[in-house]
Amino acid sequence: MLNLKVLTSGHVILEPGYRHQGFLSLNRMQIIIQGEGTAYINGKKQDLKAGNVYIFPLLNNVELYNEGVLEKIYGQFNLNYFSLDIFNNEKDVLVKKFDPLMIERYKSILKKGSLFHAKSLMYEILDLFSDTLDKIIRQKSSLYHRFREFFKICEEQNPLHVPVSRIARMMNMNEAYFTRIFKKKFSQTPKNYMILQKMNKAKEFLVFSDISMRDISEQLGFTDQFHFCKTFKKNENISPSRFRDKMKNMYA
Repeated sequence: MLNLKVLTSGHVILEPGYRHQGFLSLNRMQIIIQGEGTAYINGKKQDLKAGNVYIFPLLNNVELYNEGVLEKIYGQFNLNYFSLDIFNNEKDVLVKKFDPLMIERYKSILKKGSLFHAKSLMYEILDLFSDTLDKIIRQKSSLYHRFREFFKICEEQNPLHVPVSRIARMMNMNEAYFTRIFKKKFSQTPKNYMILQKMNKAKEFLVFSDISMRDISEQLGFTDQFHFCKTFKKNENISPSRFRDKMKNMYA
């Protein structure tokens, strides 16, 4: 029922004046080891302090800044309830204290450099938020069942080949109403949701396999490699080949 996908994880020491701004297509986890920073999520300020773990929900605009040196462990992930990320439409940053005695252990896990170890670490961190996650899952359960036909298509078929109008009819709605209510609940249109799922799947292929761009585009149902590369760059602001090069040593 719950499926964790970890795309990136690591340990980094950021130089003074580091700044990052962007739209999150994946959830972000950050463990602040030393130093302080500032985050803005949709314009709302969040102080980043040593000794805390932060989870930034996907589909939000985030700006991160540290004036001095900042050391952290980070990760990007999806946590899906069926095919619905449980952090979808969440707006607030989640914050928890962590045991500083665990830092060396966390670093040693990351040094092992495998997807398995990255997932085990992420599960351990997410367990700190278990009460909050249980509450979110209970809330999302009713949403999943309301739109289960849509999510079923996203899981079992190539959603880019299924018109939204057809999905709406399967749910006994007209297309305009389905699009409007879906956007209200998930902060994005059904089509954008389907594209996001494809982009996250493409990232998995790019990071964890050596298959060609042509094969990735075919497996994801794009008309051709050019269409896939164009869509990826439009949504991620980087070409798939550059993304692969950037990430190739992450799980070496």
